[in-house]
Amino acid sequence: NTFIFSLPILGYLFLTSTLVNYLKDYTTSLHKHGFRNFFFVNGHGGNIAPLRCSFDELANTLTNSKFLVASWWLLEDLKELYDNSGHAGRGEVSMIMYIDKSLVKTEFLTEEKREIPRYYVTNDLARKYITETGIINDSQEGSYELGEKLFNASVEVMLKLLKHLEES
Repeated sequence: NTFIFSLPILGYLFLTSTLVNYLKDYTTSLHKHGFRNFFFVNGHGGNIAPLRCSFDELANTLTNSKFLVASWWLLEDLKELYDNSGHAGRGEVSMIMYIDKSLVKTEFLTEEKREIPRYYVTNDLARKYITETGIINDSQEGSYELGEKLFNASVEVMLKLLKHLEES
């Protein structure tokens, strides 16, 4: 996984091929039991590439199937509430504060507003030039209230997407 969220932060594990194979096996098993519509809610930016890889392959092998993957922070309908304010930034911290405030260690919240490059060569370079903490943007701006709005709006959009998948 070479996406920005795979920075060599202490404790981070790289399981990209494991995730790809798991998703393919899981989905193929469901397909064998008659499922044809698949809706995956993604919760981590580092999973986008493995999800695409898995479902690109499966779309060619599992006939009469539809795949939908949604990442809340990329939902167009949330743009008014959320400007995709970076990894562990305002939006992500707010969402976690709403879900379970005890998970947010406020003493670690910080501001690292940096320009995210369009490309980079290695994770070591990305970490050195983008972020030392894994935070991109201002995590101190997170709030329970914003998290509640983001969560409820995300659920509403996801339900619309699910309905669209069922009806198409």
